[in-house]
Amino acid sequence: MLASVRYFFLAFVVMISVGLNLVGSYIRAAHMNTSFEEILPVSNSNLQNLYGKYLWTGFGPYLKTLFPTPLQLWSNDKNLAVFSEYSKRITDEVKLTKLSIKTTQGIQFLDSNNIDISEIDFSILDKICMHFMDEKYSVTNSKAFQKAVLGSIQNRIIHGVVKENGVDKKAFFIKALIPISNTNQTEAVIEVYYDITASWKQMYNIQIGVTVIILAIISVIFVILAMTSIKAQKIINKQIEVNLELEEAKKKAEELSNQKSMFLANMSHELRTPLNSIIGFSDIIRNDSLGSLGNPQYQEYGNDIHSSGTHLLSLINDILDFSKAEADRLQVEQIEVDSIKMIKQCIRIVKPKADEAKITITDNSGDKHYILNADPKRLKQVFLNIMSNSIKFTPENGEVRVDVVANDNDKIIKIQISDTGIGIAPKDIAKVMQPFVQVESSLSKKHAGTGLGLPLTKKLVELMNGKFEITSEVGLGTTVTLTFSFLSSA
Repeated sequence: MLASVRYFFLAFVVMISVGLNLVGSYIRAAHMNTSFEEILPVSNSNLQNLYGKYLWTGFGPYLKTLFPTPLQLWSNDKNLAVFSEYSKRITDEVKLTKLSIKTTQGIQFLDSNNIDISEIDFSILDKICMHFMDEKYSVTNSKAFQKAVLGSIQNRIIHGVVKENGVDKKAFFIKALIPISNTNQTEAVIEVYYDITASWKQMYNIQIGVTVIILAIISVIFVILAMTSIKAQKIINKQIEVNLELEEAKKKAEELSNQKSMFLANMSHELRTPLNSIIGFSDIIRNDSLGSLGNPQYQEYGNDIHSSGTHLLSLINDILDFSKAEADRLQVEQIEVDSIKMIKQCIRIVKPKADEAKITITDNSGDKHYILNADPKRLKQVFLNIMSNSIKFTPENGEVRVDVVANDNDKIIKIQISDTGIGIAPKDIAKVMQPFVQVESSLSKKHAGTGLGLPLTKKLVELMNGKFEITSEVGLGTTVTLTFSFLSSA
């Protein structure tokens, strides 16, 4: 956005500068046209009358007799000298820079002074100004002289270098060509240079001043517009961010809603199974379906009822524990616990389930005991959750392995529980760490569950100041690493 604003600003400045120079040049040209119109017609007419009616009447007939003769023979002519003296006086009194007279063939035979004026190019700003000047001030030199010979006064603005006494000076002039005629035919042409340098510079300063003032005003307006635009863009960007956040929040809410719907579906299945067992077996016992209570099979059914009730209680406890953990109301004890002893105890608990599933449990925890500051009940819950998960999602003839690595210097212990199960795609690991979520697989469909096991386990580990990490690859298995600080070892 900033880059586009910068380029727009540069283009804006260039366009405005060009536009303002055009406006300024037009204003300068308009002022000069008005100023020259007030001065030049009077001066030119006066000179034309002075020469046509007086000087040329007296000297013209004689001077015309000299025209056919070579120019170098005129220099010592007394009448021409007197005529030249009158012309010099006129030049001084009217304050002309230079006055010269030419024949209709363009041959100069009189010059009021020794000043030499040579034309040079206008600057760019002056050329722009000349573009807006009245066309009568910009006719070419050749056309101007031809028109003067035909009887019309011609004015032309020029930029020239004045050479006087060996010194060069740049100046601006109006070069006027004034026809002299005693009859209806032009007999000579007066070439007059009016110095307009002061007026030209004054109008130039007006042009620059107008340009600067308007540019300043427009720049202020542009800055205000730019700031408003930037502020509006920020508001738009903010609104876009808010919309994206709302979209993300909506997406998360929908995901959470789907997860809770899935959780409720899983829970209904998880609760229905043990409840059906409890109700079914209790009906058999209540109705003496197998005879008197002395039948040995009733004891087996009683065990099934107890197992189903225990499972049901475990589900409810998981839900309650997770709810408390989410609300930061789950309390844990901080007492000394032998982590290795706890690991071996948990392995013994899950071993029957592993044997039933034809899965090998390998205990590499060693004989060295590491004492942690933890809650024994919650630590046991953590180990059992992870080991049960590993057994649940490992196919027959697979392996669940427990490794312990300790650093006695830093007093850090890492407990790794690995399996050769179905594994989880790395992209799905974050998903399974969310509550109520299970990744689709054949084994996950076989063992529904609540989807609270791993999220609850991670919460419990963190409450005991531990660190929970999980790595997995599809088809290779999963490794859960628990990191704790230990108090002592033996």
